[in-house]
Amino acid sequence: MTRSKKKSTPTNSPNSHDQNNATTSTSKPTIPEKQQPKSETTFDIPPKLSTSDNSNNVYFKIETLDDKLRTIILQHDAEQKLQEITCLQMYQILVHFNPATKSRPYHKKALLTNNFLANVLPLVRPYALPAPTTQPMQTKQSIDNDFDPLSRKTTKQQLTSAIRNANPKFTIAPGSRTDSLLILYKAFGIKTYPLQQLPSWGPT
Repeated sequence: MTRSKKKSTPTNSPNSHDQNNATTSTSKPTIPEKQQPKSETTFDIPPKLSTSDNSNNVYFKIETLDDKLRTIILQHDAEQKLQEITCLQMYQILVHFNPATKSRPYHKKALLTNNFLANVLPLVRPYALPAPTTQPMQTKQSIDNDFDPLSRKTTKQQLTSAIRNANPKFTIAPGSRTDSLLILYKAFGIKTYPLQQLPSWGPT
């Protein structure tokens, strides 16, 4: 007679349950790490120059420029004075105020001049020399000649200067004699000084 085998029933004890869990789950749960913020690349931006700093920078460049070139660019009519300098000197001015200039000494002078007028002249204009005061044009009445035209000490240069002051457009022939200059002197009525009548003058 055979005995039937009893089926083993699983036990519900907590120990058995923990053991099962221990055997089935051997790996530890992963803990999410905190994400670090990505580092951004930063650049050091230099502060903008104030008006005073910029002025000091321009003044320093003017003072360290060649004496001859500094005298030219500081004239009140610097645009006309640029004709007196060469392309190489013009390039020296441009590279002095802007070392990164694209101008070269072999460029045409017109291009170098335009670069100067656009980029350098506005910087140095506040430091330019004042224009000379214009003297009022002398008239026949305002001219004061302090010499005697008939004196032996009177020179041709004195007579010529008096005539040109009275009429700047009048052309005096080179090598004119003193008698001829005296005739012109009287003709322009420069001075009411009583001149002795010369034979060549004719009646007055």
